[in-house]
Amino acid sequence: MLYIEKKTPPQSYQKAVAEIKSAPAWRSIQDGDTRAIRSQFDLLPKSEIRDALLAEQHYLCAYCMKRIRNNVEGTEVVHMTIEHWFPLSQDKERALDYKNFLGVCKGGADTAGPKSRILCCDASKEDTAKLTVTPLNRAMMQYIAYKSDGTIYCLPTADADVAKAINNDLNQVLQLNGSKGQDTATGLVKGRRDAYRQAQKIYKDLSERGRLTSVQISKKIREIKQLDEYPEFAGTILFFLERKQKALKNQGK
Repeated sequence: MLYIEKKTPPQSYQKAVAEIKSAPAWRSIQDGDTRAIRSQFDLLPKSEIRDALLAEQHYLCAYCMKRIRNNVEGTEVVHMTIEHWFPLSQDKERALDYKNFLGVCKGGADTAGPKSRILCCDASKEDTAKLTVTPLNRAMMQYIAYKSDGTIYCLPTADADVAKAINNDLNQVLQLNGSKGQDTATGLVKGRRDAYRQAQKIYKDLSERGRLTSVQISKKIREIKQLDEYPEFAGTILFFLERKQKALKNQGK
């Protein structure tokens, strides 16, 4: 999971929101009327919104960091979902608020597999579920960590209740760690484990050239962050690179 800096939404979106909110139908809708609120949300220019979200998120799911696209190449099949971080049904104003939108994968719901497969992200999260963890909070994202086995978790924070809630989101609501040793339908645990190995390969390559220093690791970090399209599970790669960079710097290297 990576911090996402929201940008200015598309003009087509801004125009559509203005038109929706000026209509009597919108003013008559009450919070909690999910069907009515969604009918208005569906009037938004979703393809343009998805493109804007992809650019902000470097083409990664806001929750799991798998690759997402506006559509599958050569088809009109949409490969992502516009997620409401705060549930659409519980606040009609936020239902149309671009700052409340995230681009997420379909969590394995769009792929064939056994009924026992573990869905994640949007497919696992119930429509009414309220999350504590949010990639829109830069400070919170500093507590998201990874283990070499591919596990994602929250580091201890000053507020133990917040840390507990975030871990519940990661494990139960979004199912990012699978369940009982079984990976998710989209292979998230394996993907993060492979990302850890990519970071290790970077250390090894630099070491073999006699260039394993904090400065060189910092350069690798900048190279990734300058990409328009991040590699899958970039947050995991960056986590281990940044940890290595700090260790080398503390060693005076």
